[in-house]
Amino acid sequence: MRSTILVFLASVLISVSIFSPLVFHPATVITDNSDGLFTAWTIARVQDNIIVHAPLWSGKTFYPNTNSILFSDIFVTSAVMTLPLRLFTHEPLVSYNIAIIASGALTLFFTYLLFDECLLLAGERQKVFAFIGACVFALSTAHLAYSGHLHMLALQYVIAALWVIFRFLRTQKKWLLFFAVVSCALQVWQSFFLIYYVVFVVTALLLVQQYRTLFFKEWKAVLCACCVFFLLSLPVGSAYLQFFHTYHTVRDIREVIHFSLLFSDLTGQFWSPVTYLWCGITLIVWARNRKNPLQTLWVAIGLFAFVISLGPALHFGSETVKPILFGQVLHVPLPYLFLYYLAPGFQAFRTPSRFFPLVMLSFCAAATITCSRWRKIQSYRFPLFVLLFGLSLLSVPTIPFFTVPSIEQYPLYVHVLQQRPENILISLPMRNWADPLAAQDTQEMIYSLQYNKTLVNGQSGFFPDEWMNFQHEIQISFPSPSSFDLMKERGVQLVLIHKQYYAQLPSSFPPYVHSVYEDGNVLLLALDPGYN
Repeated sequence: MRSTILVFLASVLISVSIFSPLVFHPATVITDNSDGLFTAWTIARVQDNIIVHAPLWSGKTFYPNTNSILFSDIFVTSAVMTLPLRLFTHEPLVSYNIAIIASGALTLFFTYLLFDECLLLAGERQKVFAFIGACVFALSTAHLAYSGHLHMLALQYVIAALWVIFRFLRTQKKWLLFFAVVSCALQVWQSFFLIYYVVFVVTALLLVQQYRTLFFKEWKAVLCACCVFFLLSLPVGSAYLQFFHTYHTVRDIREVIHFSLLFSDLTGQFWSPVTYLWCGITLIVWARNRKNPLQTLWVAIGLFAFVISLGPALHFGSETVKPILFGQVLHVPLPYLFLYYLAPGFQAFRTPSRFFPLVMLSFCAAATITCSRWRKIQSYRFPLFVLLFGLSLLSVPTIPFFTVPSIEQYPLYVHVLQQRPENILISLPMRNWADPLAAQDTQEMIYSLQYNKTLVNGQSGFFPDEWMNFQHEIQISFPSPSSFDLMKERGVQLVLIHKQYYAQLPSSFPPYVHSVYEDGNVLLLALDPGYN
């Protein structure tokens, strides 16, 4: 127990050190001013929905589309966990930044618990190696590269579920399964994608006879736990099913290939020399000596996850391998292709490279077990701990931090909009995901939390086709009178024009359009809904 408490405190201290700017400036500093800012908006919007008893999935963006929270990861778990902070401050970044710091600490802590449990299951008791393995993984670039993407940084829920599952295999205590499914449900309410980490590991366990026997022995408890998971996840599942039924959301397979892992990523965005070195040396030792089934299991999971991260077809660099057979140009299919067509939700995913952290987690688990069984280094475990822990800290990637305005620093028009009675607002230029300045719309979404209007604009992981068509029409027609007709037909009541993006605005507008505010940066117009 003492060692567990010490590891927890060390995990908190390490995370606070890595993300120290967020600790000292939680309301004005962020690790990503695009996707991270969007996640901060999502958490704050969900919290506001809970506080005012509004529909949980209401994002008040992409008007007239509803339930726009479902257009991307929902982050309800983080929103609920940090809800007390929202009750004391309206700054939207605070909850997000605390979630980032907590995720860094909890991922490291639960990785330690998982590796320690794996060692116990393998018949070893070397907690120092469990902590080494946890640090090598959690402090690697493969994990911290996602410091601006909370849905990938926050691995604690799936790792906690795996820890409890392995503890169940060792102790056969049935009640542990219910803690596992609760942790899985928390992951579903955060981001559905990562639940496949647990699915892959449990599937691998079922392929090993000694573990399959343990599961089958307690099949009633396993079945009950699955039912509990189904019930806890049902609201999310039913909401996404309705969403898919409404929008027929399918990612083009060519888009998926574009976001697959490239071999250059191993020395680029995921470059983790300490992790590569430690895993490489210990896996060579594992291959040459007597093997433990659990080591082999983790190696197999890591290899499978690596192949999955390569996407639906084999490629080198950014080019897909296209062999010619009998005059026909072919692709070399990979297992991800079958998951794309068969596994629930995979057609909505577009980034296979997000399975790479599971690759590193698996190889670090195998390396941890190998080190604990490598008798030649037992007497050097503490010098090894100091060396690897120090190298892990030294190799922590440089995390970018960006400054954003606090509520007191918001533009004056935000406070003007707060006083306006109208609700439906469009901000111009209106941008889609491909626009280089799309982050400007994300910042407007942050402002909308303060002035509380429903936006026609929006940024997310999904854009409805009809909305994209409207955005294109506005983009090519504004500021002509026809563009105002289009906005009026859509129900727009307020038009916020950022003047710096327009060389010249007309001196007069259609008769139903009235100027209500103007400064050096923006022009705010109101549309009279009763004018015909």
